[in-house]
Amino acid sequence: MKDICIVTTASIPWLTGTAILPLARASALVQRGFSVRLYVPWVESKNAQSAIFPPGVTFSQPEEQRAYVKKWLEDKHLDAGAELAFYPAKYIAVFRSIYPSVNLAKFLPETDLLILEEPEHLFFFQPWNLSKLKAAKICGIVLTNYSYYCEDLFGKLSFALTPLYDAYDLFLKRKLPLVIRLSSALKGPENGVVSNVDGVLPKFFAPVSEKPEKPSTPFYYIGKFEWYKGFGELTELWTALPPEISKYPIDCFGGGSQMKEIIDTCKENGLQINHQPPTLSPEVKLAPYKTFINASVSEGLCTTSMEALAMGKWLVIPEHPSNEFFYGFSNCLVYRD
Repeated sequence: MKDICIVTTASIPWLTGTAILPLARASALVQRGFSVRLYVPWVESKNAQSAIFPPGVTFSQPEEQRAYVKKWLEDKHLDAGAELAFYPAKYIAVFRSIYPSVNLAKFLPETDLLILEEPEHLFFFQPWNLSKLKAAKICGIVLTNYSYYCEDLFGKLSFALTPLYDAYDLFLKRKLPLVIRLSSALKGPENGVVSNVDGVLPKFFAPVSEKPEKPSTPFYYIGKFEWYKGFGELTELWTALPPEISKYPIDCFGGGSQMKEIIDTCKENGLQINHQPPTLSPEVKLAPYKTFINASVSEGLCTTSMEALAMGKWLVIPEHPSNEFFYGFSNCLVYRD
């Protein structure tokens, strides 16, 4: 086996796991001597790009985004030898997600191994094409807990719509010969594999030569400002802590449609959140903090928790199947209620 194709649902500069992790995976495979082509979505609409990329960052042509990604890889000291290819896609705001706008079975080339990052997402609107893919071996990697995502998206209708989505989700995954779930918190077929096939970038293990100014609090959170990311649970946790701890605010890095509502509600309930913008260099920005507080249980396996452990920080997390991988680390603190 020599040729590998990886297809994912997002791309740098969108700072999300499905953009970053496949890049790192492709880089690692190239270092091991494989010929790798990574397919990422090309969203042509500037308005859509503005909705998902950092402020002021948009591209007129795929070549511009390709150059941006290559520079990002070089800055992270990752091998940029994988071929970066684009498939036409559209951002659907109501789902806050990118979906292919082409028939992937026809668009993707024949290959020895095809790795589908989030196959249930890639083929959500074209399930009939899953069985038409041209590859000697096909592997799907399940990264996202869409049940939580649906509960947030559907609101009061989630009690009826989420079970329907879960059934459709499982139907898609069963069409693949091999499905790898990052944790047991993620749904998958009976013959699937549970394994952490992700990791963190090398720079999170390296000492930072020049640390930013010392923050006013030792505690931080990094991620989306969405209620399903555990902000309600975080507030409950914080108000139950002794005053010598709960007197501190939490610096929260990220953004999202519910940001103002979350900050205001948390403040009303005794938790002061200091908003910090998203960062392209978390290994630098987070260097002076001591503790990552992550109350979310909505992930399959949280990359930012892995990054905190790699940086030698204390990690505070709830007991949950999505967090089982972290229990054995000496700098991980698990709470049960």
